[in-house]
Amino acid sequence: MDLLTEDSSSLSLRDALGVVSRRKWLIVLFIVATTASAYGFSSTRTPQYTAQTQLKYEKQVDISNPLSDSGTLTSDQVNLELQSVASTMGSPEMKGRVAQALGLAPASKQLDVKTSVVANTAVVEVAATNPIASRAAEIANAYAYAFIDSNKAIERQRLRQAEVVIENKLKGFSDPATHTSPDYILLQQRLRDLQIAEATVTGNYRVIAAALPPESPSSPKPLRDGALGLAVGLFGGIGLAFLLEQFNTRLRSRREVAEAVRLPVVGRVPRIAKRTLKKSALVVMHEPGGGAAESLRALRSNLDFLSVDQHLSSIMVTSCLQGEGKSVTVCNLAITLAMGGRKVVVVDGDLRRPKLHEYFGMSNSVGLSSVVTGKVKLVDALQPYALPPLDWSSNGGKGAGGGKGAGAATAAGADTAGRPTGEAPKGRKLYVLTSGPLPPNPGEIIASRRLEGIIRELENSVVDLVLIDTPAFMPVSDAGALAAKVDGLFMVVNMESITRPVLAEAREFLDPLPCRKLGVIVVREKIERGDYYRYRYYKEGEKAKA
Repeated sequence: MDLLTEDSSSLSLRDALGVVSRRKWLIVLFIVATTASAYGFSSTRTPQYTAQTQLKYEKQVDISNPLSDSGTLTSDQVNLELQSVASTMGSPEMKGRVAQALGLAPASKQLDVKTSVVANTAVVEVAATNPIASRAAEIANAYAYAFIDSNKAIERQRLRQAEVVIENKLKGFSDPATHTSPDYILLQQRLRDLQIAEATVTGNYRVIAAALPPESPSSPKPLRDGALGLAVGLFGGIGLAFLLEQFNTRLRSRREVAEAVRLPVVGRVPRIAKRTLKKSALVVMHEPGGGAAESLRALRSNLDFLSVDQHLSSIMVTSCLQGEGKSVTVCNLAITLAMGGRKVVVVDGDLRRPKLHEYFGMSNSVGLSSVVTGKVKLVDALQPYALPPLDWSSNGGKGAGGGKGAGAATAAGADTAGRPTGEAPKGRKLYVLTSGPLPPNPGEIIASRRLEGIIRELENSVVDLVLIDTPAFMPVSDAGALAAKVDGLFMVVNMESITRPVLAEAREFLDPLPCRKLGVIVVREKIERGDYYRYRYYKEGEKAKA
């Protein structure tokens, strides 16, 4: 019955799975939206083709000394040279060369290329993207050859400048007799070397793989983009579900209620249909075989276990907020206890918005307020409620009061052990003390000693239990004043409206109360699929036996 002793790690996993289960449609919708958006956006884009040209860096050999290693560079120098290619490719000069070669405007976006160094090599890759595959290859190749031509032009210009310097020095040897001097011969040799170098200049780069028109577009790729959208939707949907769960203060299970107030859940009353409540709030009378009646019988059994060590003569039933179904629960619990063989007095302690007289169909001209003020004696204010007669026959004949055959007998207390057939419980009686005329000072009446004396008088009479319906404790303080006058307390929690902050305040309210906190009665709880089928199977089994 106490749900606070379960393994915390399993609860964490179960909670996570519960969040995913509760928000599964949100997650599915998020996945569908992201996948469809990614695929749709990708499908509507214009196909783009990417072509690549590869250039390899090769330092030109020194013509004057081809066997020397003076042209060899270190790896750092090579890397620095390769990294400079990207800035050169994006320069206005290079774009102008390519634009002139292809007949494009220098500012055309088609001239945008990407340059990258192939890892651990001396190779540079130039990639051009264009809606036309052949055009992409033309642009990539044009950049490669324009880059090589630019490097050649720069190198030739440098060599030509050196040649001019040497030629000017040779003009100083005007006397033919000096043409045999070592200096003249050396300058002549150097001039020939420069001329050969100018004629064989390479620009230090060569094309090792020219660009070819690609057969398939590089983008968009709807399937790939759709798969990415699905992955984003899956993780994003789960993340959104947990984020919303953090902001959601609703409680989803009775276990969460028990953890919030640190009290066991002693009763679970399923949601009662509105059409059933319109017919009558006393569901245990006109639907004795329904889920609500069965749950209240279980609560009656739990109450027996709660009173093993300490006899409970008076119990108050309260709730956090108005409209949680507290009064309906009190009425049906009182009938269930009485039909189980007890003498019960149910007191309407709600002197602000009383409901018991309406549910039981009784007059409210006199009641609790009349007895407290001394206008009426307690014995005259009590109104008996006629319980249906018990039917112990084996053929299941109909009994009065809404019970049907064996179902009425079961609802009336046929679960009492050891009772011979045909013998009904002798103590089964139910009295109702309605609220009476509403007083102008309900708080003072609830806190009065006179009310405490009335409760003691009822406890010392022949009745077995005094069940008191009290107002919700958050709007008013009546429940707190009444707590010192009773033996125990039940708190009704409506699963459809309760929130964690409300239960946190409820725990602060309950902790200092002097009476015994018996537990929580959860109402309007959603029946899980497994519980529903077990109950349905049990009912169908009963019909088959009949």
